[in-house]
Amino acid sequence: MSQHKKYTIRAAMVAWTALGFFRGIHSYNYECKNDKTKLYTVQFVYGIGGSLIYICPFLLPVAVVKEIYRAEIVLRGLENHKKTRYYNEIL
Repeated sequence: MSQHKKYTIRAAMVAWTALGFFRGIHSYNYECKNDKTKLYTVQFVYGIGGSLIYICPFLLPVAVVKEIYRAEIVLRGLENHKKTRYYNEIL
């Protein structure tokens, strides 16, 4: 396997893990949107949890389907769906 291919695979894995971290933080912000005492440590823990969910090979198909759903919402411009609980949950 060439070096370029190895770096591409590693970059994809890091990007997927970072996306899980972002989704975890976004989930916490959605749950606590009216709470004035948001804790950054809890937000960070949600991010770590999202990363672990996105890394888990058993949950990978579910995460991929959810990301395809989110991409469709963005591409079709359905702004009212972005405010729903299903869109903002990790899985």
